[in-house]
Amino acid sequence: MLFYRNGFVEILLNRGFLVKIRVKYWAAALGASLLVSTASYGKEFETRRALSKEASNLFFKEEFEKLDALLNNHLASGERSPSGIWKASPLYGNADNSLYFRGEDPDEREWYWDNAREKIGRWTKKYPTSPNAHVYYAKTFVSQAWNIRGHNTADKVKEEDWKPFFENLEKARVYLLKHKSISDKNPDWFVTMLNVANFQQWPDKEYAKLLKEALDRHPLYHEIYFAAVRHLYPKWGGNPAAIEVFAQDAVRRTKDVEGYGMYARIYWVVWDEQYGYKVFKESYVDWPTWQHGIDDVLKKYPDQWNLVNFFKFSCFSGDKQKTQELRAKIHNPEQYYGSAISKDIFAECSQGKIPDMSKYKKK
Repeated sequence: MLFYRNGFVEILLNRGFLVKIRVKYWAAALGASLLVSTASYGKEFETRRALSKEASNLFFKEEFEKLDALLNNHLASGERSPSGIWKASPLYGNADNSLYFRGEDPDEREWYWDNAREKIGRWTKKYPTSPNAHVYYAKTFVSQAWNIRGHNTADKVKEEDWKPFFENLEKARVYLLKHKSISDKNPDWFVTMLNVANFQQWPDKEYAKLLKEALDRHPLYHEIYFAAVRHLYPKWGGNPAAIEVFAQDAVRRTKDVEGYGMYARIYWVVWDEQYGYKVFKESYVDWPTWQHGIDDVLKKYPDQWNLVNFFKFSCFSGDKQKTQELRAKIHNPEQYYGSAISKDIFAECSQGKIPDMSKYKKK
């Protein structure tokens, strides 16, 4: 393999004490987990919302056997959402998003995480061979680490927050390794460990070894590729050439099933998280390859969510023909304003223009 480098709603309604605090933060977590789902009304969001709701209800009731079955069935079947992502992805991604304390009091924060681990601990105790239970337990440390650090740039992080940040990441790493023989059959074990490795800034050889094992074991699981490409962002010490090499290698690994679709999906993530509309100027993305990937995704998954986003990418690439081809297939675009594209940018792209982003505050 070529490799170069240079938040499940955690409902903490435990029995006993601090009911007021629990209700407050449960409501915040639930609202955050469903925020994306309620932003639009397309089939993709309806699917994600239904999955999140089902998992949340099972977790709240501590019906862990049923929750394991839900997660394992979606992993084993490889069933996809209308847009083509694995249905397992929003279930695990929901945990990353919602295992997050939204208060400011340090004492309440400590209580929150103690109770999170107590609840998931009942899962691991009742079902000690459940990969899901152990992965979720490890996620509490990762989420707590970022909760303490915050999401500001490194120069704005408080000096006293670095130590507990890295301590929690180390706890996650140790826990994941301790339960590797049980849990690494679950691809999200690798996703979580890859994130920890990135945040801990592992040496390139060690990170590459972990990534190779992840892709050899689970070559079609999208989230592994997304976690890996984040490691290659300039803000983590990577560079655009490394991203392009990785995207091309991802195509080689998945071509029999995805065609060039993984290239399109990887650069979709790169657009969202690193470059935005500047991707065509600041990265080494190859538009003909991305276009090929778009076509391969849409052959199987002609969902409106895909069409609107691919329309946006085509517009900023300057490919007017592709932009208009995709525009003709989009219906009721207003349901995606804000979640995928703004009303004004959609209008400009529909007119064959490349939007002047200096007019807009957000990319």
